[in-house]
Amino acid sequence: AYEELLGDARTVPYGLGWGLLFLGLTIAYLHYRPGGEALGGFYLDFLQASPLVVAAAILIPLAELFFRPFVLAPLEKRYTGSIATVLSGSLYALSFGTPLLLLLPFGLVLAAAWSRRRSGWEPLMAQLTLHVGLLIAVAVSPWVRSLFF
Repeated sequence: AYEELLGDARTVPYGLGWGLLFLGLTIAYLHYRPGGEALGGFYLDFLQASPLVVAAAILIPLAELFFRPFVLAPLEKRYTGSIATVLSGSLYALSFGTPLLLLLPFGLVLAAAWSRRRSGWEPLMAQLTLHVGLLIAVAVSPWVRSLFF
C-alpha cells in the first residue's frame, strides 16, 4: 500500500516546485480575479485562521494520497492516458468547487505528474506547499490578506 500511495520520495522537490508555482498563480489569480466574486471565492477562508481552517489546510492535501491512485489508475485502465488525466483533473477541480478556473489547471498538472511518475509525494507536497504557503502569506502580508475579501 505504501508504494502504491506514496511511491518514490525523490519526487518531493518537484512537488515543492509545483506548490510554489501554484502559490504564485493563486495569489495572482486572486489579485486579477476576473469578474470579482462571479466565479466564487477560494474553497478555504484563510482570513479566519481558526484551528479548523489550519487543520483543513493540512488534511486536504492528504486526500491526494487516495485521490490519484484510486481515481486516476482505474480511469487509465478504461481510457487512454490523456483522457484519463483530463477526467481525473476535472473531478479534482469539481470536488473542491471554487475557483474552478484556477483548480482545473492545478488538477490537470497534478494528474499528469502522478501519471508520469507514479508518486504520491509530488502532488502531496504541491498541495501542502500551496495551502501552508497561503496560510503563511495571509498571516504575514496585509496585501495577500486583502485578496481574500
